[in-house]
Amino acid sequence: MIELFRKNLFINSVLLLPYTFLIRLKSLIEPKAYTLSANDGILNEFIFSWISSPLLQNILACVLIFLQGALLNRIFIKNRISHESTLLPGMFYILFVSILPQFLGLNPVIIGNTFLLFAMSEMLKTYKKPRAAGQIFNTGFFISVGSLFYFSYLAFVVFGIIGIMSLRSFKVAERLQLICGAITPLFLMGSWMYFREALPKFYPDYFTFNIGVFNQLSSDQYTWITIGIFVLIIVLIVFGYNGFTMKKSIQVQKKIDVMYWIILVSILSPFLVNKLSEAHFIVVLAPIAGLFALLFLRIRNKITMEMIHLLMLGAVFFMHFYLFPAG
Repeated sequence: MIELFRKNLFINSVLLLPYTFLIRLKSLIEPKAYTLSANDGILNEFIFSWISSPLLQNILACVLIFLQGALLNRIFIKNRISHESTLLPGMFYILFVSILPQFLGLNPVIIGNTFLLFAMSEMLKTYKKPRAAGQIFNTGFFISVGSLFYFSYLAFVVFGIIGIMSLRSFKVAERLQLICGAITPLFLMGSWMYFREALPKFYPDYFTFNIGVFNQLSSDQYTWITIGIFVLIIVLIVFGYNGFTMKKSIQVQKKIDVMYWIILVSILSPFLVNKLSEAHFIVVLAPIAGLFALLFLRIRNKITMEMIHLLMLGAVFFMHFYLFPAG
């Protein structure tokens, strides 16, 4: 299966869709609807009241994650971040974003992650581009749209500023362009809520409810073990930096740095959520999956690669159907 997704062919990319449904089989057999809470944004109320069917929500989640994986593959291939033109970044993203039962189903974090990927794509286009006002504005715009679904994404405005500074000579005017891009969706949403005479529900309620120190994440030992595994992967990725950037152009090295900045800035995101849940960790899985794919490609033995992938698949189904049979 690894050899299948290692090759960048259209039919192989399409096969990521049934792969997504297979990985998230638990959510289709036992579909559960997302429950809105007080800190959810206005757009979430609209989407989840419109799409109330548990099965439909989970099907849409599968399709959305497949599209996110395809977008992550496009980002890595178009920017030549990997030595190989491969579909493994998207494959590992689909795998990682499905590993815990708490990650299954349609939720605001998954929806918001779509816009973080768009922001990442727009940002990487700015490298050595004399006039990049549109891409810089779009970077801030997409990050802000993501925050309307899940407020913590607003922390990635910091990533936008730092990331573009690492890619180009970031002028004061360009910083203002990014900030204007971030303010625009908030202004438009505020204007709409004012028109509906419900502005306090957006500001200050949505902001004041989410800004602050998060509540402690309380979960079981298996969730903590899984989070520990992700931390171990991050450590491996950090130590693999020299290997990722070796014999690559300055352009590619800077774009790899952007992936690391997302991981680093994500440390700020828990402080923009009132109640921290396992699903919050989805915010950082795109760069982790992409960089893990680069790490994985350094394995020369094809049988070893297949065995590791099968073990990971087995771990996912073990988590879904044995450790959390009612999750």
